[in-house]
Amino acid sequence: MSGDRTRVLSDAAAIAMALGSFAAAMIGWSIAVWIPLVGVVIALLTRRPLLLVVAVVVLAAALGARSDRGLAVHVAQREVRAWVTVMRDPEQFGAATRLDVRLGRMRLEINAYGAPARALSGLLVGERVELTGTVRPRPAYAPWLDQRHVVGRLDVRDVYATRPAAWPYSWANALRRTLHDGANSLGRDHRGLFTGFVFGDDRDQPSTVADDFRGSGLGHLLAVSGENVAFVAALLAPLFKRLDFRVRFAALSTALAFFALVTRFEPSVLRAIVMASIAGLAAAMGRTVSTRRIIALTCTTLVLVDPVITRSVGFQLSLLATAGIVELAPSIASRLPGPRWLALGASVTIAAQLAVAPVEVARFGGMPLAALPANVLAAPAAGPIMMWGLTAGVVAGITGGPIATVVHLPTRALVWWVATAARVAARAPLGELRARHLLVLMVAAVVFALSRTKSARHVAVALAVVALAQPPLTFGHLAAGQHPLATGITVVRGTDGTTVLTIDDTARARSTLEALRRHGIRRVALVVAVDGGRASGEVVRALRSRLAISDIWAPAQHQIRGARTPSLGAYRVGLFEIEVTSTSAPLQTMPRVASDPPILRR
Repeated sequence: MSGDRTRVLSDAAAIAMALGSFAAAMIGWSIAVWIPLVGVVIALLTRRPLLLVVAVVVLAAALGARSDRGLAVHVAQREVRAWVTVMRDPEQFGAATRLDVRLGRMRLEINAYGAPARALSGLLVGERVELTGTVRPRPAYAPWLDQRHVVGRLDVRDVYATRPAAWPYSWANALRRTLHDGANSLGRDHRGLFTGFVFGDDRDQPSTVADDFRGSGLGHLLAVSGENVAFVAALLAPLFKRLDFRVRFAALSTALAFFALVTRFEPSVLRAIVMASIAGLAAAMGRTVSTRRIIALTCTTLVLVDPVITRSVGFQLSLLATAGIVELAPSIASRLPGPRWLALGASVTIAAQLAVAPVEVARFGGMPLAALPANVLAAPAAGPIMMWGLTAGVVAGITGGPIATVVHLPTRALVWWVATAARVAARAPLGELRARHLLVLMVAAVVFALSRTKSARHVAVALAVVALAQPPLTFGHLAAGQHPLATGITVVRGTDGTTVLTIDDTARARSTLEALRRHGIRRVALVVAVDGGRASGEVVRALRSRLAISDIWAPAQHQIRGARTPSLGAYRVGLFEIEVTSTSAPLQTMPRVASDPPILRR
């Protein structure tokens, strides 16, 4: 009996294999793939778990190195006229339309402007387009292109013709367009949230709404996840319940694969589908497999299929959140007071937030302290939006008009609830948990778990309280002086709190709103748009909907509604004296601290 157990892959071995594969794929090792592949086959045939773990880790390293070589391939600059296939739905970035296409075996990123941008903006994945342009190498350092497998760029000059996508992409695109058409009755803000909730399309989301969800820690709701997969499976279960188990498993797997196509194979969706497939196969074989082993095998499988997925923050967060829920939620729920339904729901949110906190802090610089209450408030409405959206959304898209409006009345109410929770939480002056806070919280958790006396537990609780209380106490305390906050954004702060914001056309609305929110800036005495172009106009429009702004300057012939062009000379803004030395683009100003009583000259 003991000999049989040593020939079975244990939970610990599966976890070690997953962690080793993840790390090995990121590091890479230039070795022929067939060598570890032979080791995997031998390990499976001889049922040797240790050999299997080692062989799979080496295989992940070999595949990771091969992926790196593929991304580092040299792309020669050349002119092309060819048919390309859309591989990533178009997005708007200022005046540019950005999308990924496949040309031959290469995956290229397009940044189009003007007429080509308008011609490409309505395309979806799988559709083909004939165009002319210049193929160029990608930037030397562009890690965000790695997980999209992009090896170069294509500057488009002309677009000639388009062709529809082949099956099954055509079906997936038809469903997306139907759901999108039905959501037109919701209005612009709610439409963008609805498409984000249901199938992960965030292209219609205003920058202000997107910032609310980031600032409240609810951004994960706007990207499809394993929760969406669970709801799809729940919707389809009644249709398949009378089928034989194997037929039901095949039908459900096919439906989930189609849903993955609709959601553009988001890493979190792939994680959930692979988990469901492994669990289904285990049930079909009459075996009992623990959830933690399923998570580990899922991670290993996806890393071997696509080693670049290890660089996806969505994949990392999805794995950590799932593991956190499995490992932490039951013990948290048993210790929470109140009704069981509330304790269970809150425990899932708390466990997921605790698990993803290290990655969020490392990748984004901080984790909103408002994330926990915001997720507890939003969770009851987020699920119904997903389930109702996939059913009523199709009806609304087919019928349109008044029927769509009526069908989407529940949707409107549910989306309003989540959006309100996000807006209120994002504006709460709670600050963010940073690395130092997480370190203190981890120490407190270890002390609490290992302590045997009440006094030690009290010390642990006190440490946790201090770590959680510090962000709200220091939130919004931006020191006087000049602060470059992000690309194209500079803030000058006076000792009296007067704030002057300078932006140029490289600034983007989302990054500007995020930078100001994270520093607690809610009032701006003066916005100086030095270029005054369309991009700056979008930033100013977003700022006016979120901040109290006293005045806006822009150069002559600017494109910013509500802005004015100052005359040459000196102006007083709070404690600052600002001298305007040029009124043509770029607008040139020189702020300095004044000594006289503050007066704002208009």
